[in-house]
Amino acid sequence: MPHPSDDFGQEVVNMTLSWHRALIPATRAVAMVALAWLSVACGGSVTVPESPVESDVRDAGSDAPPSSQLPEDATPLPPDAVDTLYHSSTSGFVDAARVVAGTSEEWDDVWVRLTEPMTPVPERPEVDFDEARVAVIALGRRSTGGYQIEIRDVSRTADGIFVTVREVRPGAACVVAQVVTSPAMALRLPGTVEDVVFLEEAEDRGCG
Repeated sequence: MPHPSDDFGQEVVNMTLSWHRALIPATRAVAMVALAWLSVACGGSVTVPESPVESDVRDAGSDAPPSSQLPEDATPLPPDAVDTLYHSSTSGFVDAARVVAGTSEEWDDVWVRLTEPMTPVPERPEVDFDEARVAVIALGRRSTGGYQIEIRDVSRTADGIFVTVREVRPGAACVVAQVVTSPAMALRLPGTVEDVVFLEEAEDRGCG
């Protein structure tokens, strides 16, 4: 026959477990607050997870249907219709991006990201957004040099402008600079209405 003290002991255990479960989240919260306070007091910073925030720069082709090849009715734009406004192995883009700036404000935001590592910051090229847009191609951060962006074609159809982008990667035998790079390019494209669609290619280019 169970002894009354056994039931009492089990109740104490259950209460203790419930109290412990309730205490753990609170303890964690207090610890996080304390950590944040200590970090700020010591001149550091704390990274807190945030909800995704809409970018000020529109993703290129977000309203356009996905495409993997150039349409048959595409007509190449003449060379003087496309201007290269920026082309460097250095930029502030950590992740790969394809974006289109359609206003002066968006171009300001993109230029800040492009030139973030540079001192002094080069002057931003002027663009008449009543007649043109800026397309930006960024490969994102790479651990070495040797990565390149090549624009293979810029063509137009009734549906939009198609930009064929080739990412060139260094082959295994290539001797490359052991520095972090973030290649990026900005192009001035004619027109303000059509969608801009990026077609992607990649090549591992050998050396020697």
